[in-house]
Amino acid sequence: MHSNGSWEDWKMVGSTPLGLTVSKSGDVLVCMPNQGLLKVNDDQIFLLASEVNGIPIRLADAVVEASDGSVYFSDASTKFGYDRFFLDLLEAKPHGRLLKYDPITKKTTVLLDGLGFANGVALSLEEDYILICETWK
Repeated sequence: MHSNGSWEDWKMVGSTPLGLTVSKSGDVLVCMPNQGLLKVNDDQIFLLASEVNGIPIRLADAVVEASDGSVYFSDASTKFGYDRFFLDLLEAKPHGRLLKYDPITKKTTVLLDGLGFANGVALSLEEDYILICETWK
């Protein structure tokens, strides 16, 4: 939606984006289930991260960017994708994780794992801590 109230169809990234934020550069960072972390701009769509240490990002869910460009995002479940996320609750085992994408090295790392359906991420104003929501706890 533009500041004048008009709407624009911009980019189609897939079926159901679960989390997004506008980056410092003006690109849109998008969490896509069964794909991972995307960066979208006027020209194209980039896949930034689809796996970490050989484990697919099945349910990327929430994203926030730090002032240094680092991107923190959640993967709600390493076991179940968007079409079967409810099985994560029924199994009652924590499969979620908090991930960090480094735009300089282009590497993604696991900051926390064993989270109960991690699906909310916030960074403090001073960027000295991260809040993460665990839905199943």
